Amino acid sequence: MTNYECTKEKECPTCQKQGIIADCEPDSSNQAWDYYEHVYKDEYGKSDFAGDTMFNFKYIEKKGRNWPGKYQSFENIISNSAFDDEEKTELLDQLKRCAKNHHSLLNFSLMPSTGGLNSSKGGIFDKLDRFDTFISFLDQFYKSSRQHIYTHALLNPPVIKMGYANIKILKNYLKSYDTVENYCKKMYFISDNNFINRLIANGCNPIQYTQEALKILSEQEQEQEKQDNIKTLKDYMTLAEAYWAMRHDQLQENLCHSSRQGNCGCNCNHYYYTDRLGVSESYCYHDKCKVS
Repeated sequence: MTNYECTKEKECPTCQKQGIIADCEPDSSNQAWDYYEHVYKDEYGKSDFAGDTMFNFKYIEKKGRNWPGKYQSFENIISNSAFDDEEKTELLDQLKRCAKNHHSLLNFSLMPSTGGLNSSKGGIFDKLDRFDTFISFLDQFYKSSRQHIYTHALLNPPVIKMGYANIKILKNYLKSYDTVENYCKKMYFISDNNFINRLIANGCNPIQYTQEALKILSEQEQEQEKQDNIKTLKDYMTLAEAYWAMRHDQLQENLCHSSRQGNCGCNCNHYYYTDRLGVSESYCYHDKCKVS
């Protein structure tokens, strides 16, 4: 799996295929911003944005680190499950496919930089930077105005007064979408409300990924927690693959045949995508390749 380690010293194969070099965060690279400018035409100017990696399956080498990457955390859950070897192999294969798409442009999106919303996403609930959990918290915000979604605004600025000002900016921005369904449609191109409900439902379930978290439970509770963990993780990976397949289909829908084969003939950008069969290819997403 070390092929998919990605740091500022070396690129993972997905970054290499997309031309992203190892001197920046991939979701803030020039290639990522070219992609954002292409797909977010209607949202520019509404807020100050930063790039975000939606479904986090990053592999990080453990040397000298207190916390492993999300990939290793999920791998540990699968390895310690009660599944037989065949089922574990299937889940590990799915996890590897997800890791390959971690730095795919399909897994990048824009997020408001004012108000620390990206910090909220990375730190809420089980601290696994889960997209489904983030959507469930957004849903709670829209339905009950719960403030958890923007409390990180106070943690970023050095001046508390600025923190409250940032909260107001973020709150007004989020409320401009009215509902989580509208937000998902505009920011993540998800029009299927059933899919949004699946994200919300699974995002409400925590994943306990450390031995310390399990030690406080009885032996029976630990076994139940492990079963719950593996179900939530499996559903999370399935949701990620379903989202990437949906975005891939959306981007390819109006492209000509030669573009779909990667031979668009124009100087445009491509994304690298591994599908649910494990097939990895580059695909064009540029307007110039759309059928008129």
